[in-house]
Amino acid sequence: MKNFIFKFFIILFHFTIRFGSAVDLKLLSYTLSHSEVYNETRIEKEFSEYAAKNNLNITIDLEVIKYEKPSDSYSYFKSLVESLLNKNNFPYDMYFYDSKYTDIYSPHLLNLKHNIPEEYIEKFDPRIIREAYSIEDELVGLVLFINI
Repeated sequence: MKNFIFKFFIILFHFTIRFGSAVDLKLLSYTLSHSEVYNETRIEKEFSEYAAKNNLNITIDLEVIKYEKPSDSYSYFKSLVESLLNKNNFPYDMYFYDSKYTDIYSPHLLNLKHNIPEEYIEKFDPRIIREAYSIEDELVGLVLFINI
């Protein structure tokens, strides 16, 4: 969990540098109801403390949709995000998604190569970045954690 939160903080820090001094971000994710991977209260609290300690003017509002069965989580969340993106209805600034849907979501996502410094991107495994989050030389996502 700490590695996930650290990478998450770094990504948000770069958004602040890129887009200005005050940033309010709405985030959407999903998890299984019995999982502790995304505990929105904990993540929001820890990020708030990190932002205050580092003089970052960033606030986050994390919405986590919880599902009972893994099959439900993948299909329902995929459909929800796909529907929001296809309608050009962007109520969220950042989506946490399974990399197997990168090709579906990519036309609607920012090319992070233009928004995050190369030295930060180089810290990720280039094979994973290339295979899971790059479409036609655009970087549309980053790894936050891997289930092994």
